[in-house]
Amino acid sequence: MVRPFPFVRQLYTNNIYEIFQDREGYIWIGTASSLQRWDGHWLTNFRNTDSRTHLLADNNISNIVDTDQLLWICTSGGLTLYDKAKGHFFQPTDKRIRGKWTNSMCNDSDGGMWLAIGTELYHCDATCTQIEQVNPFGNKNGKHNINALYMDSKGMLWLLCSDGTLMRGRGKRFDAVKPIPDGVACTMFEDADGRYWFGTWGQGLWQYLPEKAKAKGDCWLQHHVQDNDEGGEEDIFFCIQQDRTKRWLWMLSYKKLYVLEYAGGRLKPIDLTAYLSPRHEYTNMICDNVGNIWLAANDESSIVSFDSSGILSYHPLLTSWQTDEDLYNVHADGNYIWLNWQRNGLQLYDRARNEMTSLRNLNLPEMSVIRPSRKNESVWVAQKYYSTAYRLTRDQGRVSVEDKLDLEAVLKDSCPILDICEDNGGIVWMLTPRHLAARLTDVGKTIAVADIKSPTAITQSTKTGTMLCAAGHSLYRCKAEERYLTCSTAAALDMLSDNERVIAMSLDSNDGLWLATSMGRTFSSDRHMKKFHPSPVDTLLRDGLCEDIVSTRTSVWLMNNKKVVCYNLQRKCATIYPVTDEIVNILSFRHRAICTDGDGVLAGGYGGFTHLPEQRNTKSSRVSCPVLTDVLLDGTSIFFNNNNASESSFSHAILPSDAHNIELRLSQLAYYTGMKQHMQYRLKGFEDMWSELESTYHQITITSLPCGTFNLEVRIEQPDGKWSKPFGVATLERLPAWYETTVAYIIYIVIAIAVLAVTVWHVRRRHQRRLETEVMQAKVAVITADHHLTDKMVAIIDQHLDDSDFGLEQLLAEIGMSKSTLYRQLKTETDMTPSDFIRNIRMKRACEMLQGRTMTVSEIAYATGFSTPKYFTRCFKDMFGKTPTDYVRSYQKSTEIFDDQG
Repeated sequence: MVRPFPFVRQLYTNNIYEIFQDREGYIWIGTASSLQRWDGHWLTNFRNTDSRTHLLADNNISNIVDTDQLLWICTSGGLTLYDKAKGHFFQPTDKRIRGKWTNSMCNDSDGGMWLAIGTELYHCDATCTQIEQVNPFGNKNGKHNINALYMDSKGMLWLLCSDGTLMRGRGKRFDAVKPIPDGVACTMFEDADGRYWFGTWGQGLWQYLPEKAKAKGDCWLQHHVQDNDEGGEEDIFFCIQQDRTKRWLWMLSYKKLYVLEYAGGRLKPIDLTAYLSPRHEYTNMICDNVGNIWLAANDESSIVSFDSSGILSYHPLLTSWQTDEDLYNVHADGNYIWLNWQRNGLQLYDRARNEMTSLRNLNLPEMSVIRPSRKNESVWVAQKYYSTAYRLTRDQGRVSVEDKLDLEAVLKDSCPILDICEDNGGIVWMLTPRHLAARLTDVGKTIAVADIKSPTAITQSTKTGTMLCAAGHSLYRCKAEERYLTCSTAAALDMLSDNERVIAMSLDSNDGLWLATSMGRTFSSDRHMKKFHPSPVDTLLRDGLCEDIVSTRTSVWLMNNKKVVCYNLQRKCATIYPVTDEIVNILSFRHRAICTDGDGVLAGGYGGFTHLPEQRNTKSSRVSCPVLTDVLLDGTSIFFNNNNASESSFSHAILPSDAHNIELRLSQLAYYTGMKQHMQYRLKGFEDMWSELESTYHQITITSLPCGTFNLEVRIEQPDGKWSKPFGVATLERLPAWYETTVAYIIYIVIAIAVLAVTVWHVRRRHQRRLETEVMQAKVAVITADHHLTDKMVAIIDQHLDDSDFGLEQLLAEIGMSKSTLYRQLKTETDMTPSDFIRNIRMKRACEMLQGRTMTVSEIAYATGFSTPKYFTRCFKDMFGKTPTDYVRSYQKSTEIFDDQG
């Protein structure tokens, strides 16, 4: 499969000089004016601009290599390094390599890096902190300009020099290799079988033979590659790669792309012109981590993929067949496939010849069913709107109508035939919305009708030939006698709900029955059909109505409009083929467009049809954990747009306190043509519920995050429908704002305690005032207790209230009692002496006057018989515990409290 670069329209310029895949899986593209990174969903552009003038040493990229920690980028302005963990660009500090053109780079076997700068060779550690200059040529041989470096599988470093000199060695010890005869090597490649290939400027392609070099023989073998289009021999090769599937050698020259197969010591050309034009302006190529060949070109760049899944899509052939893409029915018959399209009707496809034959010459009406016939090379087809069926027979690609069945005369209606099944005895069973009929094998070919009302589905056992029919909540076993049909109840379908009916069913190789219902449920049973349980794949099909079921020798296949599920009866596991699988290449599966086909099935619908194997090669559908490729805040990357100020890494992203509109970008860094895997995510600590991850662009949008640390986890739906264990993708840390810091929380606690203390103080103060008021009122009430003697005394005191000279003697004279008698009786009634009683009455009247607030304290003092206001104040405080002025304030506040509570 060949497809263009998915990001080709997003490139800053099409002049691609370098393409490289790093160890994490990112694809890096170096052009004449920018560096770009592709993660499978987004293309990120890195270049010097007026706002970022020193991001790269220069925008012109010539070579890219990586170590575990760094990406090493050769530019025309010198070397630039990229921290893969933090997403930072920087330049080396060592003056020996800083700002200098680097001819070539390659990894060593210990994780370091070799740099060729002019005639100098440097060895750097993985972090570019320790740099050592190495002289590979020795003191006698002089120095040579190094064009290219290459590390072979044995850990030997090869030096390809501009004057044809070849050196090989490791560490600091290098030896000269016999040069190519009259040639200058410009590129080198070691294939999977250990063969060394050298491309030259002007002398074509050469193979190095190390075994002959040891024997001091002729160690160079030239392979003459012919340009069959223009004639002559190709003399320049500047890039060589090998794919992992076919092990073909892919070679670029200035004229074209060559694909060669090595066999028997010779190179055999492979013709891929049907898929790929060899005449594009190819500039570079790589083989990625899953075996795709990426061909970079100035005009049209392409990805060549090798599928080994076992899936065979017929979609690319539809254009050449000149047919529509909406398939109603399909049936595989050896090398032939019977097809029924929406607009083009019946067609017959010859797989061996890749030829499509239209059957319009049969003048048949529109059909709705294709089913196999017991007779070889024949099928039964049913008319879409009428109760007529035809048997079609092919003979060396020619098709004719051999038989016709018309149920209208027997059924007295024109109900369409929904399904046909010809059993092992030659009896043809036909299902309509109202009847189950069968054409018998007697002399008159009688058509009999079963005594079953509104049947919905039929199926037959391949072992016993038993015909089963579902109608309502019952399953019937049907049998043909001499001239009529007998039906007996085989099982009760009690698990069905009201108004639920069976719409498809099939018996597996063990005679276990599988059912699909009108409510989207699937059931299965053993061969005794006593109990029905939800099928093992019931939950996998809940996203659509299961419309058809077919059985093969080891599996049961169930189909809805979104997927086909294959359940293996022996391994008890499921394989899912969704329409989102790029190799399946179907937009939507359709009812009746599925049939058995050798070791699998043919399934189709809108978009053509595809062969699906029982067991998919898992190599092309591997589960790979997604990684965090970028974090954007309000559309701005925290890694690439902050002048390298962020301390974040791709495993631990640190977000500022004001982070809003957070976009997390994820990618599996997988570029193979295959299934778009269904994934879910959760941000543990923020939300523990799993959410769907968008399938086309793996991005997560969060409006805002609280302060704290959260773990981003992803789980992937596996081919059997089960979820994988959660993958830890990255940790997100949102920094606290000033009001979320520890100091701020301490201040909050102190303020809360202070507010609580003030509140308690006010409550207690209010309660104390209320209690004091109640005590004073009680004291006043005691003074005016209702007693006969005291009432008389109060009246006398009130008459002389403003007389400061009124005392005990005047009171005795007016009341007419002796001093001892008055003392005794007053003590009994009030527990007070006469003098205390007189003073208390004066105080009570003073309180009443203070409450009236019409007189001053001095006026009240004189009005209650006190000689001076000062003496009045002292006596008032001795009795009530507060001055008259304080009493007035307390009374006013207590009055307000009572008003509020009232």
